Amino acid sequence: MPTPTPISTAARHLMALALLLLAFAGLQYAQRQHYIDQGIRQERDRWEEMQRQVERDARATYDENLRLGRRAAAAQLADERQGRLFAERLATERNHATLTLPAPSCTLAISPTPRAQLDLAARAGSPGLTADAVRLWNSALAGVDVPTGACGADGAPDGACAADSGLTVADAWDNQAANALACRIDRGRLTQLQSYLRQAH
Repeated sequence: MPTPTPISTAARHLMALALLLLAFAGLQYAQRQHYIDQGIRQERDRWEEMQRQVERDARATYDENLRLGRRAAAAQLADERQGRLFAERLATERNHATLTLPAPSCTLAISPTPRAQLDLAARAGSPGLTADAVRLWNSALAGVDVPTGACGADGAPDGACAADSGLTVADAWDNQAANALACRIDRGRLTQLQSYLRQAH
C-alpha cells in the first residue's frame, strides 16, 4: 500500500491564500450588496418624500384657490348688492325728477271735443316713441339691425317707421336702467375674475 504524500508547506500556504481570497471576495460581495440595498432604500425614501411633498403642495394650492374663490365670490356679491341699491336710488330719483318737456299749450276757440280732450291728455303724459326710435334703440343695444314691427323690415310700407310703437320715454328709461345694472354686474364679475386669475397664477 503506497504511503500518502504529505502536503508541502508551500501547498498549504497556497490553499490558505486561496481561502483568504475567497473570504475577501465574499466580504466584498456582501458589502456591495449592502450598499445596493441601502441605495435602493434611500431612493425609495426620497421618492416617497417627493410624493408627500407633491401632495402637500397640491393641497396648499387647492386651499389657496379655495380661499381666493370665496373672497372673490363675497366681493362679487357685495358689488352686486351695491349695484342694485344704486339702481334703486336712481329709480327713486327718476320718479321725482322732471324728465320730459311739457307739451306746448294749445288754446281752443271753442269748447274742446271729446277727441281733443283725449289728445291733450296724451300730450300731458310721457311722450310716445315711434317705431323707428325703438328700432334704433334696440339696434344700438344688439349691435345689429333689429326691426320693430314693419319698420326696418324688407318691403316696409311708407309710414311704418313713423307709427306709434306703443312705448314711451318712460319705458325707454326703465330699459336703460335695467341695461345699466346688467352691465355693471357683468363688469364687476369680469373684474373679480381677472383679479382672481392674477392672484392664482
